[in-house]
Amino acid sequence: SYAQFTESNGGRFLFDSLTLSTGFGIRLSGDGTTLSYPNLLGIGGITFDYPNVTNVTFGALTTIDAGNNTFSSAVIFRSGATYNFPQLVSANGVTFDLPAGAVVNLPNLSSMVWSVLKLNGSAQFNSGMLSNIDNARFELRGGAVFNRVSATSYNTRSLWSMTIVSV
Repeated sequence: SYAQFTESNGGRFLFDSLTLSTGFGIRLSGDGTTLSYPNLLGIGGITFDYPNVTNVTFGALTTIDAGNNTFSSAVIFRSGATYNFPQLVSANGVTFDLPAGAVVNLPNLSSMVWSVLKLNGSAQFNSGMLSNIDNARFELRGGAVFNRVSATSYNTRSLWSMTIVSV
């Protein structure tokens, strides 16, 4: 289940004191352009849609865990916007779908399991070296490049009927 928050006409939810969301995810939407969630450490899932956003920072977020085999947590990235997850180390059940021109900075991300990465054209997914990509899927289109995998093994249990890599 999710908690839904919608901002509009300059309204802003301040989550500065929120440190952990377990057992449910957060759905955020609105018309803001710059957003910051400085203290959020972990979250059960997130659906995030801001069509006018140009800069988003989740300063302390270390974990997004939407559960195995769900692919249910998504950030709707926008072309020309920059998204910063400076402390994120683990993404479980997350879909990262980046249009051309979107920039996502996750310098410490090392585990991306049961997740999907879709890169289109000039999109940038600037992650740490991914040492765990079990049950993850990768889709690269329009000349997109991704070379941040250091995993030496890959478990695909339960993905027997899915395309795992698409270029």
